[in-house]
Amino acid sequence: MPASYWAYDYIQGLAKLNVVSGFPDGKFHPEEPVTRAQFAAVLRQAFLPSQSPSAQSFSDVRANYWAADAISAARYSGFLAGYPNNRFRPDAPVRRADALVALASGLRFSNGPSEILNRYRDTSEIPKYAYAALQSAAQADIIVPDNKDATKLSPLKSATRADVAAFVYKALASTTEWPNKPVAVIPAAAISASFSNTGERLATLTREGEKVQVWNAQTTELLSEIVATGENRFLAIALSGDGTKIGVIAQNKTTETLELGLWNTQTKVRLWQQPLNKASEYELLIAFRPDDQMLLVKAVFDEASPVNQIRLYDTTTGAIAQSLTSAYSQIAFRQDGEILAGYNLDGVDIWQLSDSRLIGSFDPGQALPPSCDGQCSYFPTSIAFAPDGNLKVLSQNMFEGILNTWNVQQKTLADTSVPIETDRGDRFEIISPDGKYVFLGGPVAGFRLVNSQTGYSGWKPDFGTQDASETITDRIPADSYSVTPVFSPNGDYFATVGVEANANVYIFAKGKP
Repeated sequence: MPASYWAYDYIQGLAKLNVVSGFPDGKFHPEEPVTRAQFAAVLRQAFLPSQSPSAQSFSDVRANYWAADAISAARYSGFLAGYPNNRFRPDAPVRRADALVALASGLRFSNGPSEILNRYRDTSEIPKYAYAALQSAAQADIIVPDNKDATKLSPLKSATRADVAAFVYKALASTTEWPNKPVAVIPAAAISASFSNTGERLATLTREGEKVQVWNAQTTELLSEIVATGENRFLAIALSGDGTKIGVIAQNKTTETLELGLWNTQTKVRLWQQPLNKASEYELLIAFRPDDQMLLVKAVFDEASPVNQIRLYDTTTGAIAQSLTSAYSQIAFRQDGEILAGYNLDGVDIWQLSDSRLIGSFDPGQALPPSCDGQCSYFPTSIAFAPDGNLKVLSQNMFEGILNTWNVQQKTLADTSVPIETDRGDRFEIISPDGKYVFLGGPVAGFRLVNSQTGYSGWKPDFGTQDASETITDRIPADSYSVTPVFSPNGDYFATVGVEANANVYIFAKGKP
């Protein structure tokens, strides 16, 4: 198989991941058709390495058949179905359309637009049962046209080993853009962290709140350190997009009063400070607007009045530029900084910052149908603006999560939604800045990164000395559950506290399989 072969990169990529291998003669035989049993084995290796076989088996797959476990796992996970009379037909060739249906079904790809298959001139050959799934596969960009004719899908043609390698590689790329090995480990026992826009710099706040440290997130070099005075401790931090300034909320240990300060990370000089009312540290929020011209703070917390729950400070002068009359658990800026979204248990609000005007609201508890026979209502747990300017909202009830899109301009909820397999014990539910991924973590299910377009959650972090398949119970200090993992604003990096006693900060980078 020469390097110029059309599927060479796909096959080599899967071979490096040990998903496919060659024959004893040293060849791959890319044009050879793939049987349903062989396809199940590839699916098992690519997507279901830890999936236990189900108790239910097919009548024509004996227990000692070489691919019995792979077929059972693929069936249980929704990739492959059988034929009437509980038959699987393991030796039958798998067709190109059926291979794509299996991937779209097992990875739960979201629906694609009706016209997306119009690029192919043989769509009339697509079986009716496969049409919607192939639209989803096209939306996820995993389809490779017939290598003999790029204008054709050839849905009824037997899938070759090269076809399957191409489909599976592209499906893996859509679900595991994040390698599970960290690119850097910061030696800091941190309680919070904040990235610069590009992810080049990372600020961390130490456990006792005595100092803020700024690191090169790729080389782990300590670039700067700001130490609290004896009577104060730092409670919350935010690093500016360009990495040159850091906003810090500090508390006087005796009076418990708060103050906001803006520091130059290079000179370690405080540029200005402002007093804040006494507030619970668990109610604090601090974040830079994308242009770094404003610093948003939620620290004026008064249960008797909602007035001035959030303030935006001019980063040049320290003056209060705007006040909003609501309190939120989390906020998100649109990329242009003109729109702000915030959520609490009552729902999600959308603000136009130019005139501090509330322009829309969304209550998942009313907009989404409750589950559990009507007893479990949804509430928002994370928000993020996608690059198209629409708001991604993750809503959760006791047993499941749903990711929806809120059209800010039309003030409507999109028809499509993606189920996200959450655990009721999760402590973190964080949408990436591009809206494509959801980071989840808790003591029962552990850390996971879920592709929000497919619902696939095969990613778990590799902390080196620990088994990534284990849960995190009893392996990190209890207070680490309050340490929220963070994405860089450009969505290319995220950082989370690790599992060993010193709780290093692990940085992961987006890549390709």
